[in-house]
Amino acid sequence: MTTRHSPNTATQLKTTNEAGSRNNGDSTNIRSNPLYRGQLAYLRDILMAEHPNLDEEIVSERLDVSTNIAKLLIDDCQKSCEDTKG
Repeated sequence: MTTRHSPNTATQLKTTNEAGSRNNGDSTNIRSNPLYRGQLAYLRDILMAEHPNLDEEIVSERLDVSTNIAKLLIDDCQKSCEDTKG
């Protein structure tokens, strides 16, 4: 006998404050998510290599994350690329 769970049992990360913008604590929570590093690597190595000018809507769709998380991933990816170049 198997136990059925509702499909949405994962806790959603709060990515915006009341004004609708990210704050520093939210970014820390997102970055501490175990999937963050894998998503960042996939974005940098696969998606950005094929399409360097991706926007958060496309990244959000491809990684199945919110647009706020997609924006953070893009910003961090661009920052890490700048760090390695210079």
